[in-house]
Amino acid sequence: MVTSSGDSVLALVESLSGQLTNQKAEERAAAMAQLANHVAENAGTMNQGQVHHLAQFLCNRLSDNILVLPATLHTIHSLMSPGVRIDPEDVRALLNSMFSQLYTQSFRQETRLAVYSIMNRALDLHGEACRQMEKELVLNVVRMVDGEKDPRNLLQSFHLVTLLASQFGLSPLTEEVFEVFSCYFPVEFQGRRVELLQSFHLVTLLASQFGLSPLTEEVFEVFSCYFPVEFQGRRVE
Repeated sequence: MVTSSGDSVLALVESLSGQLTNQKAEERAAAMAQLANHVAENAGTMNQGQVHHLAQFLCNRLSDNILVLPATLHTIHSLMSPGVRIDPEDVRALLNSMFSQLYTQSFRQETRLAVYSIMNRALDLHGEACRQMEKELVLNVVRMVDGEKDPRNLLQSFHLVTLLASQFGLSPLTEEVFEVFSCYFPVEFQGRRVELLQSFHLVTLLASQFGLSPLTEEVFEVFSCYFPVEFQGRRVE
């Protein structure tokens, strides 16, 4: 019987070891989903050593089958939560593993969103650990979001730029960052309506990026061509 304690998380990993190493990806995914739910409820009870062992396990799990990835990302997101005793080294190890093992733009919308959510949480709650990664982190985040088109994910990726600017300052990477975002507009909603997402959310959030760092007149001219934005056939000025 698993109890709600820090020890129980590692005990669950041990008890699930047969499923987690099963040859069938579906079995491994089911085991990771069970672990993810347990960690979400109990991560705050783990001590730093227990978190370290789980972080190491997750770094290796990122290279597993795509079916296993959603639960792995859910677990990483839980370890980045407020109140979890995670060492800065483990934060950097998890982020570096994500950068090196995941090609984010090859995943489904929900999985890409989970990756962005982890990055946002890391920058927001573990800024000091992220700042020690310096320019490499900024470049890896830019590569990670490069090519994103889904409006729901763009909200998260634009917020990432805000956090990067506040933590690092974009200069001297302003041009590289804005080159990546320049391909996103105009944006069009296609197919079913995205609930609770209004056109002005993207427009307002992109416009806010102009105040993040000094922009030359040339850069502003480039960005002025992104408006109006197209949303379901309606122009948004």
